[in-house]
Amino acid sequence: MFSGLTNGVDYRFRVRASNLADEPSEWSEWSSAEHPAGKPKAPSGTPSAERVNTALGGAVDVTWPAMTDAEANGEPITQYVVKSSSGASQTVDGGTTKASFRDLDRDSKHTFTITGVNSVGTGTGSSKASNAVTPWSKPDAPTGVKASLPSEGEGDGPNGRATVSWKAANGNGTTVTKYVVRWNGGSKTVDASATTANITGLKNGTSYKFTVEARNGFAADGGISEPSSQSNGVKPYTKPANPTVSGSNGKCTDGNRRPVTVKANASGGDGGAGGKTLQVRINGGGWQDSGTSFSKTYQVKSKGNVKIEARVKNSKGLVSDTVVHTQKAQTYTPPNPKSGVGWGAMQNNNVCDGPYCKQVDIRLSNLEPGKAYDMSVNTLPSASYAGGPWTVNGATKMRITADANGNYSSSGAGYNFLYGYPDNKFEVFVNGKSAGVHSYG
Repeated sequence: MFSGLTNGVDYRFRVRASNLADEPSEWSEWSSAEHPAGKPKAPSGTPSAERVNTALGGAVDVTWPAMTDAEANGEPITQYVVKSSSGASQTVDGGTTKASFRDLDRDSKHTFTITGVNSVGTGTGSSKASNAVTPWSKPDAPTGVKASLPSEGEGDGPNGRATVSWKAANGNGTTVTKYVVRWNGGSKTVDASATTANITGLKNGTSYKFTVEARNGFAADGGISEPSSQSNGVKPYTKPANPTVSGSNGKCTDGNRRPVTVKANASGGDGGAGGKTLQVRINGGGWQDSGTSFSKTYQVKSKGNVKIEARVKNSKGLVSDTVVHTQKAQTYTPPNPKSGVGWGAMQNNNVCDGPYCKQVDIRLSNLEPGKAYDMSVNTLPSASYAGGPWTVNGATKMRITADANGNYSSSGAGYNFLYGYPDNKFEVFVNGKSAGVHSYG
């Protein structure tokens, strides 16, 4: 047994014998070369770890410097044992300095150490730990992306809103932390616990399609899926704009015909629904469709009015607010009453005392149709009943009613009560105001 030899250094040996003789024997032939060896020492080099992408997700490649002869401790390194901090290990040929790990936990950090193996055995120590690496995996794109519109046909309708839904994405071993919904002009990020998103701020009447991408905690390093396939298209809409209404009144032609015109117009937007119809209602009647505009003139009584209500309905069934306008008619102010007379045949009766007496027909015009008036006639000197007011049944005034055309005739009313002579003059009063002075015609 020889001690103190250097591992890895070849040694040869020879032997000679000695006895009581004065000289020992000759030396034997040299033995074949042999060298002492031990298990490998701990590697001095520190391994390096790097995340890599694979078809199955994230993996880790570990590389390290080859162990020196001194570290091999007398026998060549035949294998390396690469061990993860999670407990996974690989044994690779001593001629390589690289190992790949494919099935590590993709949400955890891992470090790696190296141990050498020679013909004597596995090394007595491991290298220092490598840098920490998380072999995160890129998530798959979400599937089943669909878009829909909330509040269809009710209230204000979708009004710039849409709802997007999808099926949860496969994280391929790395936890998905959020989803990003994208559309032309915007995006919204939601937590991974949700598979729906309510989108707001869209433009009514514009069609939208949506995509969804999945992200994990390593999005900054590339942990983002490819975009999903586009959803179906949706077009948000809302109530149509309120119509405009107006009214005007025309000059009165008589007491019963006062023109009032009311108008409505659906000149605003349809709320993005792609169609609109104006609806009007007059004086509380039934609603009627009227294209996109309405105008009509009505004849009403003095101080009367026309009430128009208007609203707009779009092709999605949503209705605008109702706009109301009440247009009053002008107040009819008839012209001052005007009197005239008609002369009948010569009379000779108990009223007229002479052959030149004639029956007088009192005629009034410019009255308000159907209205009652007080009429009186004052005779001037030389007239029948000369020197004072004319009386009927002892009254100085007579209550008359204008016909439908604003006229009155005493003879037409069946009265033959005033007579006069060629030199007569008399004055007609209506409601106390003179309507004219007349003489024999």
